[in-house]
Amino acid sequence: MKLDFLVPGFSKCGTTTLCELLASHPQIRMPLAKDYRYFDLDDPEPRRQIVERALGACPEDTTVGIGSIWCADANYEQVASKRLRGDYPEVRLIFIARDPIDRIESSYREFHHSGVKWGVTCPFELERALEHLPAITADSMYGKRLDAYRRHFPDEQILILFLEDLQADSHREMARCFDFLGVGPAFRIKRATRKLNVGTGKYYDTGRLRSLQADVEAGAILDRIPPRVQNQLLPGLGLRKRFGPGPLHWSDRAYQMAMERIGDDVARFLKICGRPRSIWPRFATGASHLRTFPNQS
Repeated sequence: MKLDFLVPGFSKCGTTTLCELLASHPQIRMPLAKDYRYFDLDDPEPRRQIVERALGACPEDTTVGIGSIWCADANYEQVASKRLRGDYPEVRLIFIARDPIDRIESSYREFHHSGVKWGVTCPFELERALEHLPAITADSMYGKRLDAYRRHFPDEQILILFLEDLQADSHREMARCFDFLGVGPAFRIKRATRKLNVGTGKYYDTGRLRSLQADVEAGAILDRIPPRVQNQLLPGLGLRKRFGPGPLHWSDRAYQMAMERIGDDVARFLKICGRPRSIWPRFATGASHLRTFPNQS
C-alpha cells in the first residue's frame, strides 16, 4: 500500500478540517475520513483492504496520505509509531495542536456526543469528567504524544501546525504543508477558512435522558437503538441538546487538575516547537496562576 504521509492528530485539534484541506490539492489522494484503524491495531491486516479501497488506484506521481487520530492516542501511539517506522520509514507526519484548554473542552463535548458508541457516560461537571475520564487530559499532553514518533522518525519528517495559525492564515499554513509534502505549494484552496466538526454541533444527554438510561426497562429499549439513530431521534424529543457557543464553566479545582497534569508537558512541547506560551492565552493564564489555586484536595 502506497503511503507518503500520515496525519495522526492530535485529536480535537482541527484534524478533520486539515485532512479535507489537504485532500483538496490535485496532487494528493487522501480519504476524508480520519479514523482509519490500521497502524494502531495489534492485527491490522483485516483493515488493510478498507484503507486500500478508500484510497483507490493511485497514479505513481500522486502523493498519498491518510488521517488517523488513533495513531496519536495515548493508548495506541506506541504500537502505531513502531509499526509505521517498520512499514514506512520515509513517511512524513503532520500534527496539528491547539490551546490545550480548548482541546480539553472539545474532548469533553465529544465524550458527551459520542460516548453512547463506546458505552461511556460522561459526567456533566467538567471537574468530575476530568477525574473519571483521564483520556481528556492525556491526549492534551502533546509532548508525550509527539515523543512516541520522535523516537522513530527524525524531525525533518515531522511538521507541527497550530490550529490558531491555520485559522489566522489558512493559505500560508497550507502552503507550508504542500511544500513539506513536495507538491505544488502555490495551489490555492477554495474555501480555505472552512471549519468542520465544530463543538457547537455536538449533543449532550439531558438529565431526563440519563434517568431513562438508568431505568432497567427504558434503558434496555435505548440500548437496542443504534447510536446514529439516537442522535437523529432524541434531539427532536428534547432528550439530547446541542452545546452552546462559548467556553465551558471551569471550577478552580477543574482548572488546577488540568494544569497539574498537562502544564509541564505542554510547556516542553512549546519549547520543542520554538513557540511562546502567549500563542495559547488560556493555557498561559492557567500556567501563570497554577500556584495560586486553593488546595481543595
